[in-house]
Amino acid sequence: MKELWYEVCLTPMPAAEFKACLEIQAQPLRPHDPRSPKVEKQVMIHRLVTPAVWDVVAGVPVGAFSGPQGIRIGPVFDIPA
Repeated sequence: MKELWYEVCLTPMPAAEFKACLEIQAQPLRPHDPRSPKVEKQVMIHRLVTPAVWDVVAGVPVGAFSGPQGIRIGPVFDIPA
């Protein structure tokens, strides 16, 4: 019987990278009033651009909450504290 062995090395997770995008969003004029009219505002959004992580041995996405796209490295939007 012939055996085939593979060597797999683990690497640290990559850091999350974000790209700044200008978007037009419809937001309420008075946020706490449900009847407030909506106005369009141009806002700067930081979107996640880091690719998803995959298990190269099994060929499947990594993580318990991962879908067919793999596990995200960071949040979809970067919200400054």
